[in-house]
Amino acid sequence: MCPIFSKLHRHFPKSKILQYAVSKTECEPKNDLTVFIEYARENSLLLKVQNPFEIWKLTKLIGIGAFGKIFRVENIYDGIEAAMKVINTDEYFDLDNLIDEIEIMIKCRHKNICNFYDSFVYDSKIYIIMEFCEFGSLDSIMCKLNRNFNENEIRFIVRQVLEALVFLHETAFVIHRDIKAANILLTKNGKIKLTDFGVSANNWYLGQNKTKLAGSPYWISPEMLSCKKEMFRTYNNKVDIWSLGITCIELAEKVPPNNLLKPKDVMKKIYWDCNSPGFQEPDTWSIEFQDFVSQCLIKNPKKRLNASELLEHSFIIKEKAKHSNFIRNNKIFDLFNSSCLTNNFNKTNNNDSSDTQGNGKLLEC
Repeated sequence: MCPIFSKLHRHFPKSKILQYAVSKTECEPKNDLTVFIEYARENSLLLKVQNPFEIWKLTKLIGIGAFGKIFRVENIYDGIEAAMKVINTDEYFDLDNLIDEIEIMIKCRHKNICNFYDSFVYDSKIYIIMEFCEFGSLDSIMCKLNRNFNENEIRFIVRQVLEALVFLHETAFVIHRDIKAANILLTKNGKIKLTDFGVSANNWYLGQNKTKLAGSPYWISPEMLSCKKEMFRTYNNKVDIWSLGITCIELAEKVPPNNLLKPKDVMKKIYWDCNSPGFQEPDTWSIEFQDFVSQCLIKNPKKRLNASELLEHSFIIKEKAKHSNFIRNNKIFDLFNSSCLTNNFNKTNNNDSSDTQGNGKLLEC
């Protein structure tokens, strides 16, 4: 094997990029990023070798993640606002994962999914341009408002997340693998958008199973954890339904269940505990909402409802007219355009990260 691919082989022995590189008849002195660019070009990825700042102007730092920063940017020519994810390839080894993320974002066009605009490679960095959601993530909104969401608000949010999951699971054949409040965004027009496909997986046909551990500890499903502990165990897109159930509790209580435990301990509890997580004060919530969450958190994934079935749950369809009036009468906008939220949104906070709870460290192994 060529020495120039040693880092790729060390980290990713089954790497798409490595396989592409060694398939070439000649071993030219190229670095990993050069190979990545060639792979992207040959596989029709929308990756431009160009300085993105010839098109986009930085206006504000809006987030700091594990592998880079996210900026609010503005198109120099037409004034369109967007979010720019900047990934330093010197620190981010998993270029294969990045290929998957871009491929998934390109094919996932849906009203409740954060749209992909463009991507660039320049000066050893990857730049991904995405739709900008003005009010940010739901966990940051709870922090700014200093309160949880009520049932009507949760119903409004969850209905749209389910519509995104139906599209992902049944049309795009994608498992998100990291559903949580930090990865659900809100636009100024009250649209809910699912984002962050950094650990997502293609699921090319219904029933195809996965084995790779990925996601955030507090939201991870028991069957995904079993893949790490037991040979020949697999999981499918029902892992997203479990994470949605945990997210419902997070929206209702501001934090996910077992948030005081360390990530390692919470994963042990999820794996070994015979009982599913629940509300701290269940009497605070309606029977329909409690049942909806319990259906999401059934331990056996075969008995767990899918996204389409959950859209027909009584919690979601209950009092449809009232739900429609809730939106039509701008009650949802009263919340999201409140002075508290708007004032916080207008403040520059360079220390803001996409995971304000501090307990959403990503797993991928």
